Amino acid sequence: MGDFPTFHVFSLCSSAACFFLAGIFVGQNRGTWVLPETAVQMASENIRQNKQTTWNHEAATKSTEMPDVIIQWGRHRTATTLQFQGLCVALLLVHGEHPKKVRCEFRHPELIGDEDVFPVLKFHYVDHFSQQFHELTSDRRVWIFATAEDHEAARNVTREVRQKLDMPVKYIQLASKVAMRSYTILTDLQPVFGLTDEQTRQLLEYMKYWSMLRQCCGVQMSADYREALTGAVDSIKSAYSFSSPACDIYNVAHVESKLMATDVWKKYSKHGPANIRSPSVKDGEFTGSYCAWINRQIACQRLGFNRFPKVGEDC
Repeated sequence: MGDFPTFHVFSLCSSAACFFLAGIFVGQNRGTWVLPETAVQMASENIRQNKQTTWNHEAATKSTEMPDVIIQWGRHRTATTLQFQGLCVALLLVHGEHPKKVRCEFRHPELIGDEDVFPVLKFHYVDHFSQQFHELTSDRRVWIFATAEDHEAARNVTREVRQKLDMPVKYIQLASKVAMRSYTILTDLQPVFGLTDEQTRQLLEYMKYWSMLRQCCGVQMSADYREALTGAVDSIKSAYSFSSPACDIYNVAHVESKLMATDVWKKYSKHGPANIRSPSVKDGEFTGSYCAWINRQIACQRLGFNRFPKVGEDC
């Protein structure tokens, strides 16, 4: 099919299991977001049993050499941050003995050529780094990951990357699949990086809580939830929106504490990249109470996107 990677689309699990993995909560724990640990085990088991799914099958096998540089690229609103955070954690697990060397940044193309670090760099436009690309990557192993809305958009992504960078795309994450699989779509990274089942469990355990806090905590939270907190829309009506993350049913302080109890947090929060310690690059770090505090400020001060409370104006 020319320069477009072959996508083999198979169901990773039964329909019922997919909805279960996507974040169905346990009724008796309505105050918190609860996903039984068997869900993570099911995801790992199913990825072993289904060799073909939505990845670039041409490239999605473990390389004998891991990348020095990962570039994550995608248009706005195509779940770029979910993929970026997942790639950051995956590279941490691969280079776990050198957590200080893993850097996860938005843009910063100069890091591509820095041999002292293993960067994961997020871009929304290829032109932001294409002019320097071949000069910076001459001695480095680079993997490119991308996001796209659907298969047609993925064809365009692959074509643009090949034309401007003369490189293949290692894996394309489809937003249409994220809508169905949520954070469990990151199981697709297991064969790409050659992660063990235990490493995959750690990746999913962390991303389970982080993906929820990304939507329901902080200055870059879901627009639906921000509107509900600030009174711009009725929270009950907002909950009926298909795209709504239903943040009202979660106890964000409890979820934040659960994230801080994960293996990824305990191993890498001190010396790993800063972005694993917060819901966004504009937020403060998780403390166990940060999300409850910032959400309270957003509500009472009616803070907009990327607006942080002013010093001395705590509610």
